[in-house]
Formats: sequence, C-alpha cells, structure tokens
Amino acid sequence: MKNPLLVVSLVLLLCFTFGCKQAKERAKEPVLDIEAKTEALRTLRETDKSWSQSAPDLEAYMSFIAADVVWFFCNYPPMTSSNEVRSFFKEEFKEPGYSLTWTPDRIDVSDAGDMGYAYGSYKLSYKDPSGLPVEKKSHYATFWRKQRGGGWKVVLEADY
Repeated sequence: MKNPLLVVSLVLLLCFTFGCKQAKERAKEPVLDIEAKTEALRTLRETDKSWSQSAPDLEAYMSFIAADVVWFFCNYPPMTSSNEVRSFFKEEFKEPGYSLTWTPDRIDVSDAGDMGYAYGSYKLSYKDPSGLPVEKKSHYATFWRKQRGGGWKVVLEADY
C-alpha cells in the first residue's frame, strides 16, 4: 500500500456511512407502546363480546363487519364482501330456533394495536324442516382491523 492514510480514511468513511444507515433503520422500527396495546386489546375483547351477543339481529351483526370482508364458511364458496355475508346471514337468521354463540380461546392484537385476531369454538343451533333441533359445533378464527374512529371491524372470518 502506497498511502495507508488514504486506506484508513476510506475504511473510516465506509464504517461511518454504513453505521449511520443502520442507526436510521433502527430509528424506523416501531416503539412498542404497552399501554396502547393493552387498551386496543381491551376494546377488541369488548367488541368481540358485543358482536357475539348481536345474532340473530342482522343489522347489529353486520355493523361489526367491514365492507371488504372475506368470509370462509365450511362447505360454501368464499364470500368476498359484506353484501354477500349479509345475504347469507339474512337467510340463516330466519331459520326457526336460530342461535349462534361462540367462545374465544384467545384474543390478541398486533404490537401497533391496529390488527387483532380471535379464535375459539362456536355453536350453531336451529330447527330442521321437520321441527327437530339441530346443533353444530365447530371452530373459528376472526381477524379484525381497527378503524379510523377507533372501533373494530371483521376483515377475515374462517369457520371450519
């Protein structure tokens, strides 16, 4: 090496440049706000409970569902809008003796507090055409998105 000072200067310049870049990248990482996450989790739990008590009132039930929802219900084609979900439940809720209840096993929210999920088991009851009671038990997973006003809406539902 003819000029060690030039080499050392270049190495220091490179270290400084990449070191600053890493510091900027670290600064972009979101800071976890425990209080905000706790509050988001509390409101999501309340919302899920309210939603579970809304069936078979179609308007109340639908008020928790986003317009762009995607809904997977076993043995049915996927529904990709709240209008399709409304049409489905409009008929379901008319069934004599209709009851839909669920119990979440877990509810959680993202660190940012803007997305959440719940999963657990549900029970669907109604009467068949001959008047005999029918009861179906299964599992579900619900994904929620926090709205601008602070409320929560279902954006993905999978019943299996």
